[in-house]
Amino acid sequence: MPHLKTSFFLVYIMFKAQYLMEQAWELLGDLSKEGAMAGFVSLLDRVCPPFKDFVDAHVLKDQLEREEDRRRQHQQQRLQHQPAVDLQRFEQQR
Repeated sequence: MPHLKTSFFLVYIMFKAQYLMEQAWELLGDLSKEGAMAGFVSLLDRVCPPFKDFVDAHVLKDQLEREEDRRRQHQQQRLQHQPAVDLQRFEQQR
């Protein structure tokens, strides 16, 4: 049940953020897209400080998954070349 509460809370935060973004966008006027995004992130940090921790955790998780994928690919490439090296050693020892 705690996961349902967390999910509901996150959905609520996303809708609240969308509403705040629409309000803030109207107030921004001619501000650049980059300036508007920076302002939105700043506003979101003030309105919902735990959201930054949530985003940071997901960014870290994505980075760790990408590093793990790279490690697996490197290991697979090494293993694919291993039989040829073993065969060469065998031939040299004969």
